Amino acid sequence: MCVLARTDAHGSEIFRRVEALSATTADVLLVDGVDSIDVLKKIRAITANPILFNQVAGGKSPRLSLSELRSAGVALSLYSTPCLFAAQSAIDSALSNLFKDDGRLPDVRTGVDVGVKDCTNILRQNLCRLPQDRSDLSHL
Repeated sequence: MCVLARTDAHGSEIFRRVEALSATTADVLLVDGVDSIDVLKKIRAITANPILFNQVAGGKSPRLSLSELRSAGVALSLYSTPCLFAAQSAIDSALSNLFKDDGRLPDVRTGVDVGVKDCTNILRQNLCRLPQDRSDLSHL
């Protein structure tokens, strides 16, 4: 079990809350909505706890690379929304195409749309990424 302490505070309140959260037994600190890399560096300077940075496309935080986050002292990066947003866009497009084509399913043989075979292949590829010895997956 990992205990995550989170704050969505802004301005100087961020630093007061980080200090307070650092005094707890939380395993990781998430300071959401950080508006600059400088703020991340200041947070790093006042806590020994690992910092989790939430990457949200179009959110309040700047778009930062993993290298930039590491240099600012971030230990973990959460990418919760990029896949969600991509899925939402793909679902919207698929439904629009269905309505446009009077409900007729796409012809997956053209390679443009994805069918059962393609989805099964994606699933197999993802499963192959798992370690062969699955007796201890606690590191995942």
